[in-house]
Formats: sequence, C-alpha cells, structure tokens
Amino acid sequence: MSNESIELEGPDFSRFAKKNAEWVLLCPSMAVVHQTLGLGTVETIVPREGRSPLFCIFFASTEKISKFNLDAFDSGKLSVVGLPPVLTTRFRVWKTDFERIEAERETAVKAARAKAEDEEKKALECRREVESRVYPFFGSTVEVSPYASALEYIERHEAARIEHYRKSLPPRIEWLKDWAPKVSQGEAGLEPMWSEGRAAASYLKKQGIAHLWHFTDIRNLPSIYESGGLLSSLALKALGAKNVQVWRSSNDESIRRDRKHRRDDSVRLSFIANSFFFQRANRNARLVWLRFSPLVLSLGDVSYSRGNAASDFASLYLRPDSLGLDWEQMKSFSGCQTEDGPPLSYPTSYASEWDDPESTRMKKVNLNSEVLVKHFLPLDFCTGIFDVQNGVRIPLGWKK
Repeated sequence: MSNESIELEGPDFSRFAKKNAEWVLLCPSMAVVHQTLGLGTVETIVPREGRSPLFCIFFASTEKISKFNLDAFDSGKLSVVGLPPVLTTRFRVWKTDFERIEAERETAVKAARAKAEDEEKKALECRREVESRVYPFFGSTVEVSPYASALEYIERHEAARIEHYRKSLPPRIEWLKDWAPKVSQGEAGLEPMWSEGRAAASYLKKQGIAHLWHFTDIRNLPSIYESGGLLSSLALKALGAKNVQVWRSSNDESIRRDRKHRRDDSVRLSFIANSFFFQRANRNARLVWLRFSPLVLSLGDVSYSRGNAASDFASLYLRPDSLGLDWEQMKSFSGCQTEDGPPLSYPTSYASEWDDPESTRMKKVNLNSEVLVKHFLPLDFCTGIFDVQNGVRIPLGWKK
C-alpha cells in the first residue's frame, strides 16, 4: 500500500467516492479546501441510504463543523481534497479503470457518430441517386395537328424525346462522375446496386472474364477524354457539343435498330475483345480497345444482352448468369490475355467458315453478347487503352 497522500480536485473526488463509498467511509481524516471557508478537516462521514454520504467538516476559520454532501465536491465549492495514504493505492487502481472505461466509451461514441454520419451520407446519396434517375420518354405529351402527316409526328416525337434527355441526363452523368472514383477504388457503393454488381463481377471472373471491352475509332479519344467517359448514342445526340465529330463504327442499320429497340441509351461493352462485329468494323477503320474493370457493374442501370443488342432477336437480362452462354467457347475465341495487356491473339471467325447453320447462329449469339451500361460509362473504370493494329498501350490522356 502506498504511503503517499495525494490531492484531488473536488469533482474527481466525488466520482471516486461514488464508486468506492465503502473505502471512503473508513477514512474520515481528510483535509479539504472550501472556496470561502478555507482549510478544513473531515471529522466524520455519515452514510445515508439512497443518498450520498454526509461529510462533517471542521473549519478553523469558523471553529464550527459544517455539513456537505457530494454535490459540494461536484460543484467545486469544496475544491481540493487531500486523499490519505490508505486510499491512494485504491484511487490509482480506480483511476486506471476509469480512464480505460472512459476511453472505451469515447471510442464507442466516436464509432457511433461515424456510423451515423456514414448512414446519413449514404441516405443523402440514395436520395440523390433516386432524384437523378433518367426515366424513359413517353410520347403522349407530343402535340401535333390532327391533320399532320406521319412524318411530321415522327419528327416532333423525336425532337421531344431528345429534349427530354437533354434536360434529364446532366444530373445523372454528374452523379455517375462523383461516384465512379469511389467505387473504382473499392469503396462500398449504394445498395442493392453494389452487391448486385459485385456478384456479377465475381460470376464473370469465375467464368474467366476478367475484363470488359469497348472498341472505338482512335479519332474519338480526345472527345472521350474531355467528357471523362463514354456517352451513349442518345446522350451524344442530346448533349453533344457543336463542331465535335463522332466517328461511328456502327452502320446506319445498326443505329436504326438501336433506336427502334430503345437501346441507344446505353454504352455497349463486350465480354471478349474480338467479337464478330469488331471484325467487321476493323476492316475500314483504325480502332482502339478500351479495357474496363467489371467493377463498373456496381454503378447500377446495367443489363446484359444475349446476342448483339441491336438484333431483333436479342433478349435483355438483369444478371449475367441468366444469359446461358458458353463461356468456355468465349474464352477460347478471345485468345490469351496478360494481366496488363490486350488480347495476345486475334483469331478471326466468320459465318462462311462453318457448315452447320445452327452452330453458326449459336456462335454468333454467344460471341456477340454484350453488357449495356445506361447513359454514361466513366473512364475511372478503364484499365487500359490499346491500339488494335499493334497492341501498343495508349496513355490515358484524361489522367494527365
């Protein structure tokens, strides 16, 4: 047991006394300092059931005994207490436990506050995500004269549709730009989009699909860098800057079918780099591959096409495991891939090379299947750009 006596401030003594009443009652010989009465000595301590004990203190300045409860120590009126040696060891043990408990409490409070702030932040983002959603255009609001021709109605309908997306797309694109860096770096996104996207990415990885691919004319890269990502055909039409030419790889028929099936609102990604459509487009253009991480699936507004999405027979699904594709065939056709490079081999395969029409059709469906990302695909998920002609990696200029 320590032979030292120590001085405590009134509030500290009160906290100690409340937790160690049985020890304090045995040690009445304590010196105290009153703010106005000066130095005093505790003569007796009277326990009281259900209330704090009563301290009878003799003050030399008044030559009288005054009575106080622990409230006087809490308020600081009794500002200093000289703790006798017999209580010193007990106080130090209590203080160690008290500080540990206070530290744990403070940690728990901080954790609870951080959790509440995180939940509030996510709730705010959820509201923002919902408010920024782009809903399809319905032509019932288009007004035309009852004597208008069908062509005039079609033109007015298309103009109203473009105007609808011109107004509604910018907030959505800004929301995607804000969330893309966080999600691409592994931060948990909004539910249930995050869980669904991670599950889809995990499924594709198990099937050997580690990347998603998009090809475009190399002359489109400057405008892609400036936009911070890929815009859908519809977004380009609604928001496209003047005097900026877009070099399209698709033909007029493909564009017409996309618009007919209302799939021109999506950016298209392939499971393999070397699809049939790529082989056809690569004949008359200098193309680049943009390689994307499957984490892009976590942003939501994603669907999966069994076959080329522009086809009249293509079906859309919400999950990649619902496509029923031959993933082994897809892996063998796409060729080997390095961890940080483009496909190493580019085998070509055309319908004329097969004798079985049904086998040809199934292979075309399998190898042309796509991922459709609504409206805007941020470059934050791009893991590499490669020149199709020589496989050389092109620097991501948008990061400079």
